[in-house]
Amino acid sequence: MELKMYSKKNKEWVAIGRLPEIAHSRDGWGIAFRGCGNRVVIICGPRDTQNRYIEIYSWVPSEGPPQWMRIGWKSSNNFVYNCAIKGC
Repeated sequence: MELKMYSKKNKEWVAIGRLPEIAHSRDGWGIAFRGCGNRVVIICGPRDTQNRYIEIYSWVPSEGPPQWMRIGWKSSNNFVYNCAIKGC
C-alpha cells in the first residue's frame, strides 16, 4: 500500500514510499496512525481470518523512502487495538 504526504507548498499529495507489507485496509478499517514525538507509529490489524494478529511499526520521517521498524506483535481475535492509539 502506497504512503503519501501532503505538500502544503504545492497543494498536492506526493508518494513517498510504501507501508509495511502487512498493512492492509478493508474499506478504511484495519490501519491506525499516530504521531509520537519524531516518529510515525502505525498499528496494522489482521489481514485475513488465517492471520489473526496485529503488528506495530514505527518510522522516523527523513529524506528517502520510509524505513519501518517493527516494534512488536500480538495475537488478536478482533481489530479493536488499532482503533485505540491513545498516547506514546
